[in-house]
Amino acid sequence: MTTSPSETLSKADSVLPRFDWDDERKRKYLSYRLCGFGRDEARKFAGGIDVKTIYNWRQQDEEFQSIEQTNLLTLQRTFSEQVVNLDFTRNFKLALELDFRVLVKANEASQNVNATQLTKEEREYLIKIRPLYTPAAFAALQDMFAGLGAVTGWDEVLAMRKPDGSVTVAARKNT
Repeated sequence: MTTSPSETLSKADSVLPRFDWDDERKRKYLSYRLCGFGRDEARKFAGGIDVKTIYNWRQQDEEFQSIEQTNLLTLQRTFSEQVVNLDFTRNFKLALELDFRVLVKANEASQNVNATQLTKEEREYLIKIRPLYTPAAFAALQDMFAGLGAVTGWDEVLAMRKPDGSVTVAARKNT
């Protein structure tokens, strides 16, 4: 799953400082610049802004000039990190949901509860994900999210079933 251009531009716009600008075209232009587009591409995609208009903005608006010519690299670094963090977290959530569905189906099949047998693809997927659910992997995830400064607000429960049938449960409450 990828981020659409409009989602990326919205994220870029949120990184830009909030100025009291009358012309939204400035924000749109800078959003494109922040996403890595060159000046000509940004002008084109922001609605065909004339070169003279950009020149006038630079001459008349110190904040615009500062962002476009001085602070753009710093903002791009900040923005890149935010997009990667948001996209990783979103995609990770989807992967965990898929894992959950396969694990529940496997558990039900093993206990003959609403027994729907796993498909070949689900069995192969289960074989691949089982080694990922270890206490060490869980601790690494906690460290990673702590390093991001993330406050998830989630209740997290990890249940591990061993081949002998015993179950280990680890829980953590985030507030």
